[in-house]
Parts: sequence; C-alpha cells; structure tokens
Amino acid sequence: MPFPSTPYRSFSHVRYTPHYEWRDDQTEKLIDALAHIDSVTKNTEWSKIRQDSKRYMPILGDSEYKSSLWEVNAVLPASEIDDSRPILFKQDYA
Repeated sequence: MPFPSTPYRSFSHVRYTPHYEWRDDQTEKLIDALAHIDSVTKNTEWSKIRQDSKRYMPILGDSEYKSSLWEVNAVLPASEIDDSRPILFKQDYA
C-alpha cells in the first residue's frame, strides 16, 4: 500500500504485524490505547516479514526497511478465533 507522503510502500504480515494485545474488561481499569502506544518501546518485526515474504516473491528479499507506522486496532474477542472482521455497534453509546 502507498506509504503516506513518501515515495515508499507499506508492507504488513498477518503473523508479525500485531505487536501487543490486551483485553478491556469491566473488572479492570480501561487502558487509554493512544497513551499506551506512545509509552511502549516499538520493535519492528521487519526482518521476519521480509524473510517469510520472499519465499513467495524472491525479489522482496531486496527490499529495504525505512520506517514504521504504528496504530491501534480494536478486535472483538470472538474474532480471535476465526479472524472475522465484524463491526461493533452500540446505539447511543456516548
């Protein structure tokens, strides 16, 4: 995918892209996801992504790491089983 505001492309991997997970539970204090991502050390899995991907497209072994984009994605617990992507909707949630 195009890498924002650069001539580069982004590259992710279903196995190596997730770096951290937690579950919001009513019995625990909720985590501020944006504060959390700013506070943790971010270690890339680029070498593993490149190594695995070049098995299918050998030319990817010549690709170079420039930088990473870090984001927070919410996944419903049921989606951890089958990797589905449902939408969480709560009417009048505010």
